[in-house]
Amino acid sequence: MSTFVPDVSCIDEAQSTLLFWQSFDLETKRSVLDATILKISQYQAASKTGRKKLHELTRVFRSKPSDEQPSLIADLIKSYQDEIDQLSIRSKYAESGFNLFYKDLIAAPDPKIALSSLLGIPLFAII
Repeated sequence: MSTFVPDVSCIDEAQSTLLFWQSFDLETKRSVLDATILKISQYQAASKTGRKKLHELTRVFRSKPSDEQPSLIADLIKSYQDEIDQLSIRSKYAESGFNLFYKDLIAAPDPKIALSSLLGIPLFAII
């Protein structure tokens, strides 16, 4: 039985990949992602509550006679604007969280290459 011995380029590739992933600090990224997802979930829950409030305010507005509606419209518009502002905050938060992680992850070497080289398994065999 012959033992596979990786060549120097395989070892270099593995070392390079290992160094990247050590500096990437996946555990810290996971905790940041967990916190981001939690915050996004809170924003989603607040958004659901806000939409229900808007629905109710709109229903009340529509149920009023035409002569009473002008006095209610300012509050209704303000409520819609508040909800739009909250959705914008939620969107920016989610996008910045994604972009932060993406910027780090896009530079990551594919570990399949280093692992397949070290193990002597052709890359096409694991794809």
